[in-house]
Amino acid sequence: MSIRKRPSKSGYVWEFCITIQKRPRKQYRKGGFKTKLEAQKAEAIALNKFCAGQNLKAEETDFIVIADKLLEHTQKTKASATYRNYKNSMKHLEYFHYMKIKDINSLIIENWIIKSDKTNSTIRECIKFGKAVFNYAIKHRLTNYNPFKYVDVPKTEKPKHIRLLIPEAKEMLELCRDIYNDFYPILTLAIFTGMREGEILGLKWKDIDFKNGLAEVQRQFTNNELKTMLKTSSSYRKVDLSNKVMNVLKDHKRNCKILSEFVFTNQAGNLHNSRNLMNRRFKKLLEIMFKDKNYMRFHDLRGTYVDILLSKGVPLKYIQKQLGHANFLTTMNSYSELIRDVNDHAVNVLDEVLKEIG
Repeated sequence: MSIRKRPSKSGYVWEFCITIQKRPRKQYRKGGFKTKLEAQKAEAIALNKFCAGQNLKAEETDFIVIADKLLEHTQKTKASATYRNYKNSMKHLEYFHYMKIKDINSLIIENWIIKSDKTNSTIRECIKFGKAVFNYAIKHRLTNYNPFKYVDVPKTEKPKHIRLLIPEAKEMLELCRDIYNDFYPILTLAIFTGMREGEILGLKWKDIDFKNGLAEVQRQFTNNELKTMLKTSSSYRKVDLSNKVMNVLKDHKRNCKILSEFVFTNQAGNLHNSRNLMNRRFKKLLEIMFKDKNYMRFHDLRGTYVDILLSKGVPLKYIQKQLGHANFLTTMNSYSELIRDVNDHAVNVLDEVLKEIG
């Protein structure tokens, strides 16, 4: 370790030098300090980081270098949707690309947010990606500080998702069976299993266990791409099928003109274009029933499924497993309104019982 004064264009500056390896000799040198005291303080900070096992030279790395490494890692280990979201956020964070990670702090990030013309939802996604980049750097001991963690995230209005009430679900199923019989099994699975659109369209006949009444979720078909990598490990699951659902699937199999390995295919025996399918079937049903083709999303049928189970007193833990949520809180947060309705009903029942006793 040493601190010394060096000549510069404006006079003198101070620098410190730390030997981080003797053989072969490697040193970490930093200068430009106006006083000896500033150099001593910086040296002490650097020593603490070195003793903690941090790579001192790593903090000279540009943000974009670590971000690229994270993207490469994400592409190999995460669902493609996560990779696409990260890649999109990377473009929006161009301001930080060639900043050293040591120079990025929460104040700089907050200033970027204030001056940004991007929507709150885009900024939220960017902050999420920024956190992931620095967490990746921390994991590999390139830094020990995540500035994105201390930034106030702009609030966005949570979209209100509409669910079909149970009588409406029955009406839609009857209507679908009458006019879009080819879509009826897909709608039935969505309402009575809570499976996601991509999970339903990615089903193969070998995934259906008619003997035990189960459907095994192992892949999904989204954005016209078949993916075997699902969002979380909990997404890979066995979903219970009722006798009614199994009978609908058996009828569907008997009526298939082309029997593919996949449960749901178009007339040519290929997987459906999901956007076309929803536009020509689900949105048409919404238009007939509610005079609004955008009344709700197909994904919101999961809420109807939860509603059905809750109305029959099915435990939330079972619902969590059926939906493929990684943890109980996700189910609670996603369907808090439905759960609150059931709780209110339960309280009313208690009041009625207490009145009878009293």
